[in-house]
Amino acid sequence: MRHLLDMRSGIAFSEDYLNPMAEVRLLEQAIGWAPRTVPDLPTTMYDFLLTLKQKSPHGGPFRYRSCETDVLGWICEAASGIRMPELMSQLLWSKLGADNDATIGVDSVGTGMFDGGINACLRDLARFGSLFLNGGVSLTGERVVSLSWIADTFAGGVDSRAAFAASPDDNRMPGGMYRNQCWFPHPGNNVLLCAGIHGQMIYVNRAANLVAAKLSSWPLPQDATKLFPTIAAFDEIAATLS
Repeated sequence: MRHLLDMRSGIAFSEDYLNPMAEVRLLEQAIGWAPRTVPDLPTTMYDFLLTLKQKSPHGGPFRYRSCETDVLGWICEAASGIRMPELMSQLLWSKLGADNDATIGVDSVGTGMFDGGINACLRDLARFGSLFLNGGVSLTGERVVSLSWIADTFAGGVDSRAAFAASPDDNRMPGGMYRNQCWFPHPGNNVLLCAGIHGQMIYVNRAANLVAAKLSSWPLPQDATKLFPTIAAFDEIAATLS
């Protein structure tokens, strides 16, 4: 589970969004989110995950793999005996003081798309981000996650930054790390990102006591020419406020 949380499994899984044969795109075909061009693919999320193979030792360098978030969702459902929409409602959404319901896309048997199928309004994303500023307590005063979980996320592991630096991908975040499904784009432990494709982002800056949320629809799934100026803009706002 630690390797899954930190994207350090050795599973062979391509995150090349522009390659229609990359595993990240084949997964979408398997769950019915994209037109099927590969006829012999499984037809559910979990059946597709079972086809993935190990490529390198687990616990190695960081490499972002959407499938690891999907396996974490599977673990949550298996451990609780509750489907993820209900589980997330009980443990998270009902305690945030959310303005609106969140939704999650599902496959043909009702399994959620955990790596990118959850939809929420802008202010509720900011409410989620506030958990990282408030030690796991929501704006309604309810504890959602433990203080130790928040502390571990910001502290990282003893080799989190080394694993991030050793990534085979071009992450362009020197001195950064990835911990518990969150990005740290700078050296130090003050700035945390929940980052999605096409420009979606939650930005947390502890030094400035700032949470920002951003919805977007960039033409390309990943675009460094837009991502890093966005982070720099949030950093500048945080510096001004602090």
